[in-house]
Amino acid sequence: MEARANRRLNLFIAILLFAIAAEGLYVFLQSSFLNVRTIEVAGSSKVKKERIIKLSGINRKTGFFRFSNTTVEKRIKSESWIDGVKVDKTWLLNVRISVTERTPVAVLLIGSTYCLIDKQGVVLEAGKQNTFGSLPLIVDTPVRAPPKKGGRIRDRSVTNTLDCLKGLDKRIIDEADRLSAPSIDGLTINLRSGLIILYGKAELTDQKNYAIDVILEEARKEGKQWKYIDVRVPSNPAAMPAA
Repeated sequence: MEARANRRLNLFIAILLFAIAAEGLYVFLQSSFLNVRTIEVAGSSKVKKERIIKLSGINRKTGFFRFSNTTVEKRIKSESWIDGVKVDKTWLLNVRISVTERTPVAVLLIGSTYCLIDKQGVVLEAGKQNTFGSLPLIVDTPVRAPPKKGGRIRDRSVTNTLDCLKGLDKRIIDEADRLSAPSIDGLTINLRSGLIILYGKAELTDQKNYAIDVILEEARKEGKQWKYIDVRVPSNPAAMPAA
């Protein structure tokens, strides 16, 4: 009986000591001694570091072990310019936030609103004036209302145009005044020189680029000017001389 009582007493003492230790550990982890000491931000150029830190919700009063990396990453990705983010807790109570920013590729005119978009159709900025530099301007699309910043435009005419830009020769992109995209098959590229390229679907881009180059080179050699070039069927391109 005495041995059984001793075992029970020892078990009670062990449980009590464990509870005290756990409580002490909890209090220690919640103490200001383990608050975040420094926050580093890497990879940002369009978005200010202060903005990223504010979005993260982390400051020097935040407990190092009291926040979820995943939750912080979701907060930061709410910023339209941020494509990817990774949060790491490193030595000496330091937090490192690494971001990947989106790259604008075109300006999309929707009604009277100019939307700066990336290759996935995500709206980065929007305004009533085109203050976004010399990026290609996409017009005449079926999109009737611009989404909020960070929203993605999924209209097929727009995605087809963005796919076209991925494969289009840079010289043509640099000369483009605007891209008219009322439909997938109806995509046309209007150059500053007045030449119109009937492009259509964003497919067989290498063949279409080659056909454009051949026709333009022929025009340069012979001193011709074209009104339009049709490469919608690159194996059988066509061109109409300017009047």
